[in-house]
Amino acid sequence: MKEGALLALPGVVIYSFDNIPVLQVEYEETNYYQIYKDFINNRNRYLDD
Repeated sequence: MKEGALLALPGVVIYSFDNIPVLQVEYEETNYYQIYKDFINNRNRYLDD
């Protein structure tokens, strides 16, 4: 299982170490989610040469 998939497990508690202090965040606030969401919504921006 990929580490990003672990974030989507029901009831999981997610902590972000991106800033100090460490904060509990929602799945939709994680970098994994934001990057994948942006890719799905704007894939041409990532795939165009």
